[in-house]
Amino acid sequence: RFDAPDVEIYSLGESGELTRLAAVVGGHPDHEYLRVPRESTASWPEGLRVVETKEPLSTLTALTVPLIARERVIGLIEMSKASGGEAFTRDEITAAGPAFRLVALAIHDAQTLSAEHALTSRLGSLLDSSRAVASAYTLEEALASVTKCAADVLGVSECLVFEYMEELDAI
Repeated sequence: RFDAPDVEIYSLGESGELTRLAAVVGGHPDHEYLRVPRESTASWPEGLRVVETKEPLSTLTALTVPLIARERVIGLIEMSKASGGEAFTRDEITAAGPAFRLVALAIHDAQTLSAEHALTSRLGSLLDSSRAVASAYTLEEALASVTKCAADVLGVSECLVFEYMEELDAI
């Protein structure tokens, strides 16, 4: 157990941008705080290690822990508490890395499942359009089904198919 009333969990994007996944402020979930931007990973400490920060003039002590899943940094957890109280204990700092590997694996697995679900949905739409072409529909029915599926997959409101007439070199 970590004694930190403020916790932020970030996911790391492919281009190094951070997306706040969750925030707890004062021990309570804070959905408004999720909209506050976070600096890029360029400002992270070299080596992406567990770091405790305590500035002399600051009112916070922060512990930043990289989230590592499958040997890749996928985000970070930052815990903070008011200075003047106890700093993070050596046991908390030592336990932070291994403890948050489980959090990292859960986030990684959820992201993988979400991506697989989106891919399955797209492939299902393409399969449906393929079945429409292979069935005994009339050409007009097949084209209507294919254009509807293509519009759904592409996320557009309309998809048009034109016939090319080679002898006239026209659509």
